[in-house]
Amino acid sequence: MSSKCQTDRYASRLVTTSRMRLLGLIDDETDAMLGLLRDLVRTPSVSGSEQEVAIQHTLARLLAAEGLETDLWQLPLEALAAEAQFPGMEVARQQAWGLVARLPGRGGGQTLMLNAHVDVVPPGDPAAWTTGEPFSGRLEDGRLYGRGACDMKGGLVAAVWAMRALRRAAISLAGDVLLACVVGEEDGGLGSYALLRRGWRADACVIPEPTSLELVPACAGALTFRLRVRGHATHASRRTEGVSAL
Repeated sequence: MSSKCQTDRYASRLVTTSRMRLLGLIDDETDAMLGLLRDLVRTPSVSGSEQEVAIQHTLARLLAAEGLETDLWQLPLEALAAEAQFPGMEVARQQAWGLVARLPGRGGGQTLMLNAHVDVVPPGDPAAWTTGEPFSGRLEDGRLYGRGACDMKGGLVAAVWAMRALRRAAISLAGDVLLACVVGEEDGGLGSYALLRRGWRADACVIPEPTSLELVPACAGALTFRLRVRGHATHASRRTEGVSAL
């Protein structure tokens, strides 16, 4: 057998062993993962709310306690809003925070970013919810219910545990792994825009949005705009002389 074949087989066994160790660390802590998810769902981090700020600080403490390098900073909203490329905000904010956790590699490799948003859309009429409590985090028949459970605090917790398992398994990676916890995804993309302006970059990014575990290499995006149409007002008795803006 050639030395190259032997090296390839050794590398394959090493990757398989590392993967099994990682999965074992995650599987052994299912209850703890579920507990964190319930806590996050019970935090009503509606876009622009105080809870949107609070959840960033909670996650920063958790990630720092895991031994990960953390960058928690207050977004300069006025300065960002003045930039030509600013994506816009649909809700008013007095303050907003960015958070990136970093697991450094040994050097020479590419950087992978996991990006997950912490904000959720408003729950609407509580009476329309089965339990009357949109942020209950209740468990029923193996499912967890509450605004944000799927979009996307479930994916956020999965990303947190992936970072946690990588660090605890002490697997040496060539490149850095980043976890970006961003605000404002539900109203324009403020958080991801701000982290780019902060200087954070990666060679590849995985966004654990709910896709039924399908890989989605592109997205449609969204555009928010205001359209003004002019009409000509007139009295109802002379309506044919007017122009309806509608």
